[in-house]
Amino acid sequence: MICLILIFTILGASSNKNLLDNSELFSLDGKTFHGQVRAKGILSIFKGRNILKFNNGFLTWSDGSSIETGEYQIIKKDKMIQFTAQTPLKYDGGIVLWEGFYNGKILIDVQANWVRGEKGHFLHDLLLPDIVTWKFISD
Repeated sequence: MICLILIFTILGASSNKNLLDNSELFSLDGKTFHGQVRAKGILSIFKGRNILKFNNGFLTWSDGSSIETGEYQIIKKDKMIQFTAQTPLKYDGGIVLWEGFYNGKILIDVQANWVRGEKGHFLHDLLLPDIVTWKFISD
């Protein structure tokens, strides 16, 4: 009898471990991704190295010179996680709206829309639309 209880306990523990591993697959928290952000369209000549870090429910985005942080949300979609986030920009008071997918290994189809804030930067006002779309490509 004790042997049966011990066997069921061991089997139950190993199946719970599989559930834990599977739930970790569908978690972004604690993960960091390095990659390149490139503007879409004619602005695609502008690109840079960036880091996206997911920690304690917040997405932190860094391009080496500034760090912006905002809450992120996730939903399971098919066999991936879809995430969305909104990070305010200190630069111009605008916001960046992030959306993308995590397949358990890398981020894919990540897009960021910079909704420009305060106008008054002559060159930006002349060359940029009110919303600039970027694509993040994981290394």
